Amino acid sequence: MNDERWRTREAAAMALQIIGEKDCQPMLSFLQKVHDSSNFLEKRAIVAALAHPPILHHSQVVSFSLSVSDAIMKSVANTEPAERKTEGFVALSKGLQYALSVFTAFSPEDGFDLLAKYAVSNDKEIIKIIKSNLGKARIAKTHPVKVSEILSIINKGV
Repeated sequence: MNDERWRTREAAAMALQIIGEKDCQPMLSFLQKVHDSSNFLEKRAIVAALAHPPILHHSQVVSFSLSVSDAIMKSVANTEPAERKTEGFVALSKGLQYALSVFTAFSPEDGFDLLAKYAVSNDKEIIKIIKSNLGKARIAKTHPVKVSEILSIINKGV
């Protein structure tokens, strides 16, 4: 998950997805262990591994995904400006810019609650992540009212 080559990092996330497809418990146990001490690249791999629709049919995976995403979004908000320029942080941000909408598609109520929680932020990176997710067809087409509500929260803060 920390390799300098993005293809290797992506392979690590895909390997976790394959494990999760067979049995989500070992994947969840591993991710739970590594999450608390993870760096930006590891957090990105965690998010990417979880944003895999075949494993999100398990309610415990969706719940875990949203919980971990909340913790990761808190860490993004607390990241210093200099750290935000690192390759790891950029990769994490890009991963979050799509993954939250995947989780929201599988648990709309909890997912939109998470998006709304961070829509009130003054942090430009957080807002970029939220707006990107709200623009994804997987939730924009199926929940246009909720998307509009959250966008209005963002626009009030601008």
